[in-house]
Amino acid sequence: MVGGGVGDKWEVEVGYGMGVGEGVWIWVESFGRGKVWEEKVVKGMREKLEVRGGGMMVMVDLGRGI
Repeated sequence: MVGGGVGDKWEVEVGYGMGVGEGVWIWVESFGRGKVWEEKVVKGMREKLEVRGGGMMVMVDLGRGI
């Protein structure tokens, strides 16, 4: 989001429940530095990102091991 120019600093929290079809919540905080409304960012994230548990694991590569 910073790279996309929608703000200088963001904190993002995504939660999901086991067996739930999609993410339970997406929360964003721009610390007053966002260039768009936080609600618009959440809507865009829901539309563009895979917010189901399995999709999030692939998106952040959790299967790769440490």
